[in-house]
Formats: sequence, C-alpha cells, structure tokens
Amino acid sequence: MDCPITINIIEKKPDKVTFVLPRTGTFTKVLIPQNTITILDKYSMTQYGDKNYVYTQSTPSSSWVVVHNLNKRPSVSVVDSAEDVVYGQVRYISNNEVMLTFAAPFTGKAYFN
Repeated sequence: MDCPITINIIEKKPDKVTFVLPRTGTFTKVLIPQNTITILDKYSMTQYGDKNYVYTQSTPSSSWVVVHNLNKRPSVSVVDSAEDVVYGQVRYISNNEVMLTFAAPFTGKAYFN
C-alpha cells in the first residue's frame, strides 16, 4: 500500500531542488544525468542511488541472455519495440547475469533496477 506524503519544496533551481520531508529533515536532490539520483542531507551528506541497467535486444529472439553487472538480483521490466510490456520468465544465472525467456521472438528493451 502506498502512503502519500507531502513534500515542501524550499528552493528549485535548474541543477538542484531543496525540499523538506515530514519527520525526516531537509534534503537537496542534485540533478545529475545518467539516471543517477543524489540526495544529500544536511547531517550526513550521504549519497544515495540505486544501480540500474537498460538492455536493448535488436535482433528478434525468444531467449535473451543479459550481463548487467549490477552485482545483485534486480527487478526486471521488459517492453517490445512498440513500448508494450511483455511478460516472460526471468532466470537469474548469477548476480550479474539473467536469462529472459518469452513465448515468441521479438525485439525490445529490458530494464534492470
């Protein structure tokens, strides 16, 4: 279940946003390219961010073997070339490699998070 919270924006600039989270404190989100989110709090100045990877399958296939090198078993979302979600089987070969199996061959993208 999602629990909505109110975020009060204190300052908004092209490269960063400073905001307040209830019961947590003031944070600055530094906007950095390449899907990296950096959150700096005024106490610890700790950087947070999750590893992710996007794989493109350009040749139609019903079995995709992907080396993502995220050193974890990530969640996987797959879309076809029309951006429609496709469901299949995910088999983790290791913390860095996954085999995706589908009912029919197609091209598309796999998003690992």
